[in-house]
Amino acid sequence: MPGILVGASLLKTYNNTVLNKRHFPVSKEYNVNLFGKLLSFKSLAFQEQDSVVGACASSALWSAFHKTSQLFQTPLPSPSDITKSAKNLFQNSGRTYPNGGLDHFQIGNAIESVGLVSELRNSDKFLDVSYLKAFVYAYCRMGLPVLLGIDILGLGGHLITVSGFKEESTILFDRKKEMSLKASKIDRFYVHDDQVGPFSRIGFNAKGNIITGWWDNIDGTLKKEAKVVSVFIPIHNKIRLTFENIYSKVRLLDFYFFQAFASLPVYWDIFLSFSNLYKEEIFNTNTIDKIQKNKILLNPLPRYVWVAKCFLNEECIIELVFDATQIATSDFCISVNIFNLSLRPIIYASLQEPSVQEFFKRELSLSYLNLLKSAYLK
Repeated sequence: MPGILVGASLLKTYNNTVLNKRHFPVSKEYNVNLFGKLLSFKSLAFQEQDSVVGACASSALWSAFHKTSQLFQTPLPSPSDITKSAKNLFQNSGRTYPNGGLDHFQIGNAIESVGLVSELRNSDKFLDVSYLKAFVYAYCRMGLPVLLGIDILGLGGHLITVSGFKEESTILFDRKKEMSLKASKIDRFYVHDDQVGPFSRIGFNAKGNIITGWWDNIDGTLKKEAKVVSVFIPIHNKIRLTFENIYSKVRLLDFYFFQAFASLPVYWDIFLSFSNLYKEEIFNTNTIDKIQKNKILLNPLPRYVWVAKCFLNEECIIELVFDATQIATSDFCISVNIFNLSLRPIIYASLQEPSVQEFFKRELSLSYLNLLKSAYLK
């Protein structure tokens, strides 16, 4: 089509090495026949926006649906079908075709048209880079595409699809502030930006802005900054617990561990997962006692789980597993595993303190107290 440079394309991802810890969970295996030779590689489909049948939002959603169709066996509509499913319904001016762009209401319509739930966040919390990293990572690690609505300074609104991230090797600990998270190691996101390209790099600055792949000057030495104004997650309706539900509970548990073990530089890894994938990771871990590993693997779990792992240095010392299909008012923590044997008697002894028991009763629930106690016996 005239003016359209890049049609549906697949680009192989960067390599994940010891020095460059790049992860692309929002990718899938593609089989391509090139002149009779079958090529298989991991990628995420990309194409530049078609200014007639849709704008950046349609292209971002199209890329996202390539992954959700694999995760949840949902439909994979074309960009024109995405624009049609978004509808207009007189929420804004214009018509279906040509389409100048989709608003939040229409993006939500498009997501729900493929049988998924549209989770929208548009609070100022995402101006905090640390919180943005933690939130996006928690869903992206499972392979869920996260759609970022950004306001590019001087240009306006734009929608991009997060496809991966790159980690640094160190975590900055500051116990005077929030709890330390593994997501703080993220140095950049990789996104599908239909005006830049697939797996475009997104950086961060101290002002709370992200650094886009858009050039800000003629000689190409500066990149444009943008603010994250909204976050969309296309998610299965059976996944009812949100990152905020888990984060709030883990913060309280971190406060307990901080009080009991203030001198230890611990950090948390919080993420959503399939239970089968979680068990596969447990199965492939060589640092867990065989008896405990068998108990974890044989324990029946729902299809979707939230996991919160507490690390001391690079050792996972304790983890909590949450039933992601439960509602927020239930006791959704279903399992606690203490992997560091030397910590078991210390934690168990501290749980006998009346002040600690009162803290759990007041801030969490008796179920957390009982799960921690039972983890001592595993």
